[in-house]
Amino acid sequence: MKFDFLNQAEKRNVSMKKHNSNWYTKDVIKCVIEMIGQAEVSGKNCGKIIDILARHIFHTAIDSKDLPSERSSLRYADKGHVLAKQQIAEALLQSSNIDLHSDGTTRNCQKIVGHQLSTDGGQLLSCGFTSVFKEDSDTLVDVAFNLLQELADLYTDREVDTVFQSMLQNLTGLMSERGSVMKSFNKAFNIQRMNTLGIDENMEFLHCNAHFLLGLSSESKKVFRKWEQHLNEKIGRDGLEKFKKFSSSSENAAYRFIRTACDVLGSRGDEKNICRASWEAYCHLQSQNSSITIFRANRFNNVFQAAASLHYHRNDIVTFLQDLIASLNLKQKSVLHDARSDSIDCAMVALGLLYHKVTGPY
Repeated sequence: MKFDFLNQAEKRNVSMKKHNSNWYTKDVIKCVIEMIGQAEVSGKNCGKIIDILARHIFHTAIDSKDLPSERSSLRYADKGHVLAKQQIAEALLQSSNIDLHSDGTTRNCQKIVGHQLSTDGGQLLSCGFTSVFKEDSDTLVDVAFNLLQELADLYTDREVDTVFQSMLQNLTGLMSERGSVMKSFNKAFNIQRMNTLGIDENMEFLHCNAHFLLGLSSESKKVFRKWEQHLNEKIGRDGLEKFKKFSSSSENAAYRFIRTACDVLGSRGDEKNICRASWEAYCHLQSQNSSITIFRANRFNNVFQAAASLHYHRNDIVTFLQDLIASLNLKQKSVLHDARSDSIDCAMVALGLLYHKVTGPY
């Protein structure tokens, strides 16, 4: 939708309520629900933001009496929450085979458990997040059963226990990680489900593929560490006297090169050593774009993708640091010496192939 602001010098007065009533229109209600649910706007500020956008973007004046109050905004947020629960409940009752996905994480020293449902029709529905005091199997089972009970409580015109058992009957699979707590959760949930329904039918247990990919990253570190121990020579910067005090037994040369090269040439390196702007200018002169990314050790795919990029840019990295940077600091010299190493480049090829064949397509 386009607006000709030049022809709207004078602001238009607009009401957001239905004619001759105190009820807001459906568009206003949906706007507030999305602001709180998707944009994480507080209920107190919804009306203020609507007023600011109306005045500056659409050149429209809205009477302060027509703006939704904090109480109204929170009421509409609750309405959206109930509608989302109703959608999940209907999916549970209408689908005969549903998988429950559960996973835990920690944010700001607070344990959080998230749930999702995947139906036999291909729907993937988020059930939100729940804060827990501790992440053990009994707590996880209670949280999951309470979730189903809340969904069943929506059907006040029907027997709640019957609805709850129907949902539990249609829940035939659990997906989780391979940790010991989640294995105990699967077993405990399955037993409680069978006792509640009075059946002997076991559920299917699935494990998230992402944890296999996490294993690839951690195991590759061990492989390259053993590989370096069997070499008869130091590779990369490790063969130089001036870098001896920086040598570390906990980090192999391949992973060190990935980390330091991304710090120097990546889009978010450290301020002291980064030369991203000059590197991008050099790539532009070569009629190509830099594919070197940010390094984040806790992201399994980052290592493999960065390795492929460093092998692709190897000759350019050497030329750039060797011939075009007037004065290199110690970290930049480290990247240059590692980039020159054929042995380290072989490691980049091996990790890069994993990116092209396994982690990238995933």
